[in-house]
Amino acid sequence: MKKRGTRKTSSPPRRSPRAASARTAAARRTSPPKTTSAAQPRRKTPGPAEAGTAPREKKLRVLIVEDLEDDAILMNRELERGGYTTFYERVDTPQALAEALESREWDLVLSDHSMPKFSAPQALALIKDLGLDLPFILVSGSIGEDQAVAIMKAGAGDYLRKENLARLLPVVEREIREAEIRKARLEAETALRESEALYRTLIETSPDAIVVTDLETRVRMTNPRALRLLGVNSFSELEGVRWVDSFAPLQSESVQRILDTLRRTERVDSAEVLLSPRGRPPFSAEVSGSMLGRSRGKPDTMLFVLRDISSRKSAEQQIRMQLERLAALRTIDAAITASVDLRVTLMVLLDELTSQLRVDTADVLLLNPHSQTLRCIADRGFRFSRPREQSLFINHGTAGRVALERRMILLPEWDIREEDPARTGALATEEFHSYIAAPLIARGQVKGVLEIFHRRRLDPDPGWISCLETMAEQAAIAIDNAMLFEDLQRSNIELTLAYDATIEGWSRALDLRDHATEGHAQRVTEATIRLARALGMPEAELIHARRGALLHDIGKMAIPDGILLKPGPLDDPEWETMRRHPVSAFEWLAPIAFLRPSLDIPYCHHERWDGNGYPRRLKGEQIPIAARIFAVVDNWDALRSNRPYRKAWPDAQVKTHLKSLAGTFFDASIVRTFLEIYYP
Repeated sequence: MKKRGTRKTSSPPRRSPRAASARTAAARRTSPPKTTSAAQPRRKTPGPAEAGTAPREKKLRVLIVEDLEDDAILMNRELERGGYTTFYERVDTPQALAEALESREWDLVLSDHSMPKFSAPQALALIKDLGLDLPFILVSGSIGEDQAVAIMKAGAGDYLRKENLARLLPVVEREIREAEIRKARLEAETALRESEALYRTLIETSPDAIVVTDLETRVRMTNPRALRLLGVNSFSELEGVRWVDSFAPLQSESVQRILDTLRRTERVDSAEVLLSPRGRPPFSAEVSGSMLGRSRGKPDTMLFVLRDISSRKSAEQQIRMQLERLAALRTIDAAITASVDLRVTLMVLLDELTSQLRVDTADVLLLNPHSQTLRCIADRGFRFSRPREQSLFINHGTAGRVALERRMILLPEWDIREEDPARTGALATEEFHSYIAAPLIARGQVKGVLEIFHRRRLDPDPGWISCLETMAEQAAIAIDNAMLFEDLQRSNIELTLAYDATIEGWSRALDLRDHATEGHAQRVTEATIRLARALGMPEAELIHARRGALLHDIGKMAIPDGILLKPGPLDDPEWETMRRHPVSAFEWLAPIAFLRPSLDIPYCHHERWDGNGYPRRLKGEQIPIAARIFAVVDNWDALRSNRPYRKAWPDAQVKTHLKSLAGTFFDASIVRTFLEIYYP
């Protein structure tokens, strides 16, 4: 069984080889033989000058193939004297050597030449068989020159005799350095091979085409992707070919600029060219280039990376088209929202439709549900025809079929004589080749038909059809909104006329109650509107002034006949009752939202400019302008009319009286304008 021991830290005196052999023989007689031994690292104790510093240790793991323990100790001691901290193990059989080599890593092997159970050539062969590159130094007591040469040819680094152990240290250091150099070289070569393999893998599996050429773009090397991209089956078809002439003939100027830039700056990033390889249509490619290699200090090779970007360009085109169509739909929405004129909205829609769908001509046919006819109300792109002059019955032609069947019809090959004979005369000169029509449906009802005519064959994709359907929906919404607005406007006019007729009826009822004032309401209403317009009152307010003038005495409905129709003067209590009629008018009319803007005249026409009027004693411009205007007109008409208690005044007396009341009863500026109109 293998035995290992720990060597002493003190060094024995140096002995000659002969003394060592004698001592070893004595040891063999007194103790059993040791097959292995181990030495613990010996550390040098620092002296006073070295205190506080930590000298760098040189560690060495030494495997000694030797049958004599003392000789192994002597070899180890020589290494320690050279400043090494060593760990060594002695072996003297093939099995022990193999176990030691497998159990740990070693920096150095020192081997005797001939041992009872082993030899240096055997040890060296075992090390080589295991694939290890360890410094191997032969240390032998007696060896011939032929044996030494043979062992060194087998791979030993050096040899020396045991009586020359003083030379061991420089030999060991030299061999260790050479081993480190060999190791570094091996690691570099391994790394280079791995790097080359990695780059080869990257090039072979790259999704981009890689082409290496000379300075004239003649192909020297490609990867598989380049062969597929350029439409060839093998490299032999490309070798020596100027690829820029063969595959980019349509881009000669662009390629020449790329080459000029590459030769000048030795690099080109992301230039776009159009390639035209065999067996496939032209496509867009992104090209990057670099100058490589050196010949007499100058680059002699060009590397091009080609990337097929046709899919990306197509996607970008689709996105751009979608954005343009969204913008067009937004424009149509804005037109529908902003305009109440249906024809203006539809013209905007047809402009966007012909632009975005890239068609020649389009029109919108409006369905008349009573006559069951389709009539063109907007068109775009016709050269000679006048489609708005023709009405189509829905039981004839393709457009009528679209309206009846409520579905889109697409005719890439449109024969107008067969499909629409009724329109042959009108459209024959237009030379249309394709036809598409879509129903305009809003709230479940067909409002019309959107037609598209094209002078070439039209084969739309799903995105095109979707855009057309969306625009048809918008056209239907525009038509429906216009019809709703027209109906609402008509209803509003009818309601307004009904209100005005009711107000005029109330006014006539007041006249019938008081025969003395018959016709008074109509006269003062006309004069009030005339004066208000002369004073610059907005047209929107004139309607309220008119209604207020007609209803100015509506509050007198609450006054008893005995007071209202009394032929003589009124006493104070009767005047109090009479002066309440503006308040009664306000109380009756204020709850009616439609008449609330007309309350100024019924409520305030008895207020005075000087503040002494009724019912609220308003003064000056506190009185609404409509009431100030009406007060002048009302007083003027009353003075010019017969009353039970007096006769009508002549115009001269009326004019003088109105002038006298300007600034007290009435607004002087209004009186002045009134007299300029009626008494110029």
